[in-house]
Amino acid sequence: MNDISYERRLVIGIKYAKRFTGDRIDYNELLSIIEIARWAPSIGNIQSWEVIIVEDPIEIKKLARLHPLGYIYEKAGGLFFIVVDPEQSPHYLIDSGSLIAYIALASSIKGYSVLIIDLRDNPVFKTELNIPPLKYLAALVAVGKEASSTTPSILPRKPLEHIVYRNKYGLR
Repeated sequence: MNDISYERRLVIGIKYAKRFTGDRIDYNELLSIIEIARWAPSIGNIQSWEVIIVEDPIEIKKLARLHPLGYIYEKAGGLFFIVVDPEQSPHYLIDSGSLIAYIALASSIKGYSVLIIDLRDNPVFKTELNIPPLKYLAALVAVGKEASSTTPSILPRKPLEHIVYRNKYGLR
């Protein structure tokens, strides 16, 4: 197996769930995902992120009732809430996106599927999770075993010639 093939399969293999089975994930397993993901790059290596891990099924269901897409993640094995500090870095949104991508990759390596939901500093979740007002609640990443789905395992992507320019915008 050559390295490029392995790397491509690793990244393409990230699975995005439409529903979860309800199988629990042990807290230490969830913590091991964050152990890998914390190596995500951040601008200036500030790492202005913090993560709230929710693994209690009762808490997950309670939090699922707070969001219109909660029915999708109510049976997730765990939830990661990504909290960033705008006062630490002006690049907090970019850094949170980097961490989210690494969480998705680490979860996939461990055999789990993910669902990413943009929370845009949702005040209801912030109150429920006791997040201080000056912190920014970026997203939640639900992780778990995917319930059977008709969604193809590899979702289509735009071809390179539709997204890449050479040297200047518009030059192919």
